[in-house]
Amino acid sequence: MGSESDFDDDSEMGMAKLEMDSVEVNEEILETTDGDPKRVTSVEVNEGIPETSVKAGGTGSSMVWNHMDPIVLPGEKRKCRHCKKVLSNSSGGTTTHLSRYVVRKECFAVFDMEREIIKSPLSKELEFIENSVIFPPPHNGVCLAKEVHRVTKFYGISDKVASVTVDNASANDVCIDILRKDYNSISNLVLNGKLFHVRCCARIINLLVRDELKENEHVCEIVREGVKYLFGSENRLSSFNEDRLNLQFPANKLLLDNNTRWNSTFVMFNTAYKYRQCFTKYVEDDESFVRLCSTSLQWEQVHEVCEFLEVFLNVTNLISGSNCPTINLFLLELRRINLLINIQLDNKDVKHMQNMTARMTLKYDKYWEECDLLFVFGSILDLRYKKGMIRFAYSSMYPIDHESRIGTVFNSFNVLYEQYAKIYGDEKRKG
Repeated sequence: MGSESDFDDDSEMGMAKLEMDSVEVNEEILETTDGDPKRVTSVEVNEGIPETSVKAGGTGSSMVWNHMDPIVLPGEKRKCRHCKKVLSNSSGGTTTHLSRYVVRKECFAVFDMEREIIKSPLSKELEFIENSVIFPPPHNGVCLAKEVHRVTKFYGISDKVASVTVDNASANDVCIDILRKDYNSISNLVLNGKLFHVRCCARIINLLVRDELKENEHVCEIVREGVKYLFGSENRLSSFNEDRLNLQFPANKLLLDNNTRWNSTFVMFNTAYKYRQCFTKYVEDDESFVRLCSTSLQWEQVHEVCEFLEVFLNVTNLISGSNCPTINLFLLELRRINLLINIQLDNKDVKHMQNMTARMTLKYDKYWEECDLLFVFGSILDLRYKKGMIRFAYSSMYPIDHESRIGTVFNSFNVLYEQYAKIYGDEKRKG
């Protein structure tokens, strides 16, 4: 990257020009942290004297000096009045880099102010989240809907509910149907409730992955039982680790998975595959381990499963982030999952992967079709992607009917904008 002076443009910003009779120079001796004295010279410009020359043919001076104090430390520099950061003057005397710095600071200041404004009306909702309790059974759809109504009414947000995120339990489907009708009558849900039901993305990915593991259950069990056998005795594990050291493998810890958590199964598979030669070597020490040692073909299947699961693990980690919004990132990840499934679906050489992805495709289409619009809108509102991302993703995800799908998305987005414009336009007129 270039220096700050690389951004200077004499044709856009005026040259700094100070009159000597309007400048007051002050010198001060300061003691630094290492005990050595240091001379600091400051320059003060008297009011009423323009600090930048008028551009050729122009009529004004730079507004950046309203935010900068001139100093000399020991060369000519400027200090930001807001954050006190010292910035160098450009070699050409222009102020482009100073202006950009001030604009960036003002943007962050506006962001902090808007964040505080948002926090205020959310205080009650945050209080509810901190004090949430599990309500007693029955947990059928009707009771769930009544509980949601009770809570939203108590906190005065019944007319502000935009969407509800739930997993794929049948009781939740009944609850969503009831709530959609009720809230639509209360506040006219945007797009007539098309964005109301949001599926839990991590939960759907979990369901897709479970299908793959079921298809490869026989391989999972062999690896799992082999690892479990080693963990059953300290002597066995010690002997295995000795073989690992003799073969000069890195000291990655061998792990036993929790078969209810697929990500732990991935870690177990991934580590076991790296140690596959150690498993074969250990058979020489313990002949009873032969029945638990995977064959070369089974290890190849383990490797294929690991490569497949790694994509889902990375997507899950990405969308599970809690420090920043992630909805704007999910369309690209959805495209990645779609391409991965289609590649395996066409892979006739690996029959077990093809059978597995056939079942995954059914669930993929079932769940993502219902909440596709919400993820797409998140990408449109990301200034890095906008509508171009939709065309890019849909052309590969839906090669046959992507044009009609893109048209539906853009029409829905326009309707959404018009609805919000009408709502806030009416409020502004009332105010």
